[in-house]
Amino acid sequence: MLTSPIDLTPAPPQGKGNLAWRWDIERRAVRSVLLSAIILTAWALRLWLLDWKSLWLDEANMLSVVAQGQAALWAGRSELYHPPLFYWLAEQGLPLGQGEYALRFPSVLFGTLSIPLAYGLMRAWFGTPSAVTAALLTALSPLLIWYSQEFRPYALLAALGLLSTYAFTRLCLRPNVGWWAIVALTALAGTYLHYFFFLLAPLQLLVWIAHYAVRRTRVRAALLGLLAWGAALAGYWPWLQTRAFAAFLALPVNANNYIAQLARQRLNLPAFLIDQTYLLVLLGVIAAIIGVAVMYAFLRTMHRRSLWPRLQTGNWYAYLSLIVFLFVILLWALPRGYTAKRQLLVLAPYVLLAFAWGWPWQRNRRWVLLVAATASLLATVYVVAWTPKEQWREAAAYVGAQAAPGDIVLLSPRSMIIPYDYYDEHPAPRIGLESTSGFSNVPNALGASKRFWMVTTPFDTDPRLGLEQWLAANARLLDTRHLYRLDVRLYEYRPHRA
Repeated sequence: MLTSPIDLTPAPPQGKGNLAWRWDIERRAVRSVLLSAIILTAWALRLWLLDWKSLWLDEANMLSVVAQGQAALWAGRSELYHPPLFYWLAEQGLPLGQGEYALRFPSVLFGTLSIPLAYGLMRAWFGTPSAVTAALLTALSPLLIWYSQEFRPYALLAALGLLSTYAFTRLCLRPNVGWWAIVALTALAGTYLHYFFFLLAPLQLLVWIAHYAVRRTRVRAALLGLLAWGAALAGYWPWLQTRAFAAFLALPVNANNYIAQLARQRLNLPAFLIDQTYLLVLLGVIAAIIGVAVMYAFLRTMHRRSLWPRLQTGNWYAYLSLIVFLFVILLWALPRGYTAKRQLLVLAPYVLLAFAWGWPWQRNRRWVLLVAATASLLATVYVVAWTPKEQWREAAAYVGAQAAPGDIVLLSPRSMIIPYDYYDEHPAPRIGLESTSGFSNVPNALGASKRFWMVTTPFDTDPRLGLEQWLAANARLLDTRHLYRLDVRLYEYRPHRA
């Protein structure tokens, strides 16, 4: 066990009549009851209002990709920007139902599984008191709960990442074929699940450095870990040859992709910065190599001078770490930056583990843990009960209730047809438009119809507002309704005549 990296486990209270002894978490019975209560709480929070929110675009798109068949999926033809594993798993679960609850329920299972995995990993690193804290923070995390309520791969990604790192930790402490095989298999499954699972490779290198700095592992363990990831890459080779992987590699330098356009539009980033993405990545790799040496020297110095317990028990550290934690929870709870949050979710549990090290259970930091847990719970209530996803259910219901015979539904951008179709119970002609060029096709799409519904997202990437300008010149607004991340408007077509 890597104990922080010094032993911070307190001596158990003496005397069986002592109340503290009876509730000492080093006792298996007490530990089991407490961990069970935490897991049940996590389960309940992840099930709470599971089907209240509409499926949003990416969730509905899962069904569209699965419908194209596994052959196209594994050949990289139906989904260009994500590996195929979760789509295959989704297809296996479709016979259980295609409502929001049934589709999202597997993510609840995977998200709940993260709690015992976080506990086991933290116990292997720093002992039982910090492990219980890690389980509690993971159970109440608003970010992990948000993605445990999505029909997407991110809850499984976090759980699989924890399992992989736990297996690698065991490989460092006691190398054997079993742990090596688990590291290799989880790396293979994780990379077929999401490209950002590769972020765990440098993180596991840091785990080895931390163990090596306190002389708890050898170079052999690092070589075995490298071989495990190499074996995973060998199994990943067929996917590297697909058109989908080539599209993903081109994504960072494609200035016309959605994320790049949104970054330039919202953050005013210069276009040349997108073009130099790979140069920035290379510089990042060089900086990471230098950082590895610096990290080893830092950990070695901290261990030799016994500075870890002084850091952990200092009052300034308690106050500072709590302030940083509250700021992190605030960022996780705010309905902003979802693209960055979900891409980096595989690393989110380790942020919580870092805080758990400083707030071990049944120590003199109980008040810190109480404040942190309360803040996490309040943020979770806000995220689950007050923060909706894109309100496609409400949009389809509103159009269906108000539409007249002959009305046409136009959706921009074109991909918005997918979630709208999922909820539309009153099928009407609908056409998808690209906001940057599709407005010129509106007259042909309308035909003889004089009324049309326009469903758009305020997060569309149309820097010149071409569609809005066309609507202002050629249509009269009759009705509008603003929903979360959606605008529903009814227009009467009145073509502009020069």
